[in-house]
Amino acid sequence: MGQRAVLYCRVSTSDQSCDRQERDLAAFAERAGYEVVGTYKETASGVRLTGSSAARCWRLRSGARSTPCW
Repeated sequence: MGQRAVLYCRVSTSDQSCDRQERDLAAFAERAGYEVVGTYKETASGVRLTGSSAARCWRLRSGARSTPCW
């Protein structure tokens, strides 16, 4: 099984879009040979991440054997 990745895209205001982040992350994953198995998107303040897509993403990652890439 190859390397798998989950994309996490976040913007802080509703007038912003995750589209460019998603394109850039997907392109990086493809170049690096990762299979993208999910994408989390949200519009939220970075201060409150409890119950957010970020929290779900970190819970998913906690069971994985991987290294995050920022």
